[in-house]
Amino acid sequence: MINIYFLISSNVHLLDLASSCQTFDEANKLGCNYKLHYISFSKSISSHQGLYLTNLTYPPTNIINESIIIACASGYEPDIYSDEVSQQTANWLRSHYIKNKSLVFMGICTGAFLLGKAGILNGHKCTTHHSYINKLSEQFSETEVLKDIMFVKSGNVYTSAGVTAAIDLSLDIVEKHYSTQISIAVARDLLVHRRRMSSDPQISNHIISRNHISPLIHSIEDYISIHFKTELTVTEIAKMNNISIRHLQRNFKECTGSTISDYINKMKLEEARHLIKEGISVVNAAYEVGFKQASSLRKLWKKHYNSLPSEIKKKKV
Repeated sequence: MINIYFLISSNVHLLDLASSCQTFDEANKLGCNYKLHYISFSKSISSHQGLYLTNLTYPPTNIINESIIIACASGYEPDIYSDEVSQQTANWLRSHYIKNKSLVFMGICTGAFLLGKAGILNGHKCTTHHSYINKLSEQFSETEVLKDIMFVKSGNVYTSAGVTAAIDLSLDIVEKHYSTQISIAVARDLLVHRRRMSSDPQISNHIISRNHISPLIHSIEDYISIHFKTELTVTEIAKMNNISIRHLQRNFKECTGSTISDYINKMKLEEARHLIKEGISVVNAAYEVGFKQASSLRKLWKKHYNSLPSEIKKKKV
């Protein structure tokens, strides 16, 4: 049995707590043996969303070896984790970090700030939500804060970005404790489209391009996201939407910052990158995302990543 302690502080974000909690709970349904504890130095906590959590357990004095302590995220404020309960929590974390190196300390999103206040981040690499990267780096100069990455495992200190990244890190833990098959099954039960790896960017190309308000271009992006593996042409897309090719190309570039051709290629690259990380060969990945030849994938990959797809497991790209 592996004990997991969810450390809950004031102003806790419900989804950041639930994401990891649900992952381990689903793993238990598939035969894993995690015992979940919900602890706090306060019997009741008001969440950031206004829901009160009550009957929380007081943090234990002794913790069994190999346990995991998860600092759940709280709503960010300049003085985050400066209240009396949080200071007491940081002291508790620090004492267990010093005396038991078999424990894993995990910070979800802004939970990294609590680990930092406990001195746990010192000498480690870490990450957090992309909105707070610079703030974390400024406050804790003795740690290396990594940008645009889903999660980091540095020794016995694990940190992740936001809600879905916490699921990815939790799935990685399940895989380590049990098996890849169980981890994939849990992801499927959670309706997670795909597991993201540690080095995957926090914001995908698909999300970046959506920062506009054009219904037409959003509709076209939706269509491309479904059909990018086929032989899409600008002429076909323009005809489907009853607009001229010139008008389509101009509007698409203005809204997304990318040409349609580049947008489709980025979608292919992102999908191929994921497939190769999952163990699919470069040749099969190329065919899977719609290239007629693997050489086409290699050429585009070289242009975009300045490396070759075969190097993906040797070098994080």
